[in-house]
Amino acid sequence: MVPDTTASLSRRQVLGAGGAVLAATLGARFFPQSPGDDTTRVEWPMTQRDPGATGYTPTSSGPVTDATIRWKQPLDTGFPAYSVPSPVVADGVVYAIGQELLAVDAVSGDIRFRRPYAADVAPAVERARAYRTPTVAIHSADGVTALHGHGGHEVGGQSVAATRWTVLGGRDADLLDGGGSGVPPVAADGIVLAYTDDSLTAFDASSGRVRWREATAFTRPAVHGGVAYVGVGPGYALGAIDLETGAVERFEVANGFVRAVTATETGLVVGTDDALLGVALDGSVDWRFDDDAYRGWGDTRVAVADGTAYTGIDTADSSSLIAIDTADGSLEWESSISVEHADSFEPPAVTDDVVYVPTNGGPLVGIERATGDLAWQFQDGETRSWSTVALANDALYAVSDGTLYALEEP
Repeated sequence: MVPDTTASLSRRQVLGAGGAVLAATLGARFFPQSPGDDTTRVEWPMTQRDPGATGYTPTSSGPVTDATIRWKQPLDTGFPAYSVPSPVVADGVVYAIGQELLAVDAVSGDIRFRRPYAADVAPAVERARAYRTPTVAIHSADGVTALHGHGGHEVGGQSVAATRWTVLGGRDADLLDGGGSGVPPVAADGIVLAYTDDSLTAFDASSGRVRWREATAFTRPAVHGGVAYVGVGPGYALGAIDLETGAVERFEVANGFVRAVTATETGLVVGTDDALLGVALDGSVDWRFDDDAYRGWGDTRVAVADGTAYTGIDTADSSSLIAIDTADGSLEWESSISVEHADSFEPPAVTDDVVYVPTNGGPLVGIERATGDLAWQFQDGETRSWSTVALANDALYAVSDGTLYALEEP
């Protein structure tokens, strides 16, 4: 952990902080309180929905028995299908990114604005203290940029206060020593967590000020109770990082690399190279699920809902979704995706009724949560692969082959 101990701010930091103050002033003057400022609005503001990476929404429903298109918009992704970032939803707006940032009305599909920012990971939306409107954090290969969530204010044909702050910094990955490439930013408690300069970095969401850096981290952080849980090197350790100070506690929990962590009120679900683990918040291992089919699939992230974890296993013949009881690690059910040419799938997303599985090389699939039975499949023409999905406003949002989709129950 490297705390921010610099006595004076750099010119870039001063400009960022000054921009924050100016933008806040402009926001108070020009931007009225929007309906989205109601904290009861259902949102999916980052990949896997929340800081804990649960991928679960108890208050929204997507398609249940079948899926039809509510609206769709073209999106210049510019990336291979397997790396397309997932959309996120906040304040009634769907944000999708590729070679540009596209902001779309979640209900109507009307384009709110476009911005010339490219990234290969999804943005994260946070309600920073300095602003009345959301802040959209974009993490590109060059660093992290925070944008006005409503696009800024148009004055004389120009967008005012569209950019709130920018902090430059490269991105790299080293599973032995740290640095997470391809990891989307996570927003929690006024902080944006992102990988820059080979380190997990905590940025103040209002100003961009660096609070701390941790050079040994390399997975998407899962935040719960003011602690960010993350895979750390060297070795096969789980790290618990204090969100305010950056202090790190290490737990030796695995015989392989920690690939993914999900944090809930009752504990952690940790995906490793050779097993899925149930880990208490104090770092003790409660159970192991180490089915032979799971090994080698440890890079798959997990969704957790109401005491059940959903993840994937891979065999020579098929890819399957499994449901595991997080109390003891026992298998509840296994559901074969049974999709032609679907060799794997992205992290699932969960509502009270359905587990949504975006496949690589096949359709988007809805699985009945109670039984594991196939509920429906959706494919629009020759779509080949799907991003991780977002769920809000009784709709499902996903990207496939250069198109942003909103799907709903017919």
